[in-house]
Amino acid sequence: MFQNPSVKFASINIAELDAIKQGAVAILGDAKLSLIELSAAVAGYKVPSEWATKIKSGVTIWAKQLADAINPELLFDKKTLPDSPVTNAVITQGQLIGLMNETAKSGDVIIAAAGGAPGDIQKAWDATNGKFVHLEFGFSCMGYEIPAGIGVRLATPDQAKRVLVFIGDGTFVMAPTELVTAAQEGINMTVVVSENHGYQVIRRLQMWRVGNHFGNEFRYRQEGPSVAEAGEAKGAAPRLEGDYLDIDIVKMSEGMGATAIYATTPAEIRKALEDARNIKGPVVIVVPTIQHANLPASNVWWDVAPAEVSTQPWVAAIRKDYEEGLSTQRWHA
Repeated sequence: MFQNPSVKFASINIAELDAIKQGAVAILGDAKLSLIELSAAVAGYKVPSEWATKIKSGVTIWAKQLADAINPELLFDKKTLPDSPVTNAVITQGQLIGLMNETAKSGDVIIAAAGGAPGDIQKAWDATNGKFVHLEFGFSCMGYEIPAGIGVRLATPDQAKRVLVFIGDGTFVMAPTELVTAAQEGINMTVVVSENHGYQVIRRLQMWRVGNHFGNEFRYRQEGPSVAEAGEAKGAAPRLEGDYLDIDIVKMSEGMGATAIYATTPAEIRKALEDARNIKGPVVIVVPTIQHANLPASNVWWDVAPAEVSTQPWVAAIRKDYEEGLSTQRWHA
């Protein structure tokens, strides 16, 4: 679609500078009201049958891939993941989303912002039948999620409607403070923490664009001389590639006034999600997830440039792949 020379975009936004991006026809207005007006304007329009068939085929293929990826009853083979220390995790983050989706009810809201959570929610969450999604995906603002959960709960006084905050352990360790506020104010919300031992989405980006990773997993430094000693001796310093850190998010949550539940299996997660509906105040459910296990890729080209010059032999191939994608980039006036 984006490569079609005749493609033209219409963009709905309240800000003109954003609405005109990609040379779009700018529609300045409220999204819901604008869509109502546009729907009336294009009533009766049908896309070409060839295009409709192509889209239907793609949707069918994607639906099967997604269903398999989020099915918690399908055992994930950890042997397919190299360079991954063994943990007690038995499900992937995608399967965790599948379980949250399965237990969601009409009126429930899920909130995500940083790391892999918003992208995975965008791919996998079923927002039909009255279920809502609240994503801060412009800047992936770490630490937005728990305060947002407080705000959504205040705007949703019906306690039967769950406010579900979905974050990674990286975001939790960085900014858990507002759990204290939630406890103080008696805010009923559920925080689900995907415990995959660090900032795995950034590690994934490093591996994709550099071929190496550094400092994005919660790992102990290997034994050896200190960084300062290695520098003085002009030798290699021990790397951050030891075992995963012993970070106890359950105790951290309890220490800030929340009820905390540790759940590993699909059955335990289902029970925790159901029990949380009847607990007063903030509830944190910590779920170990298999690190480096991703949902199916969108295969959309992303303008993130590898180095042009590198001593690492594999970077040249990564750069070549990037430049091939760059050559197809469209410029919109």
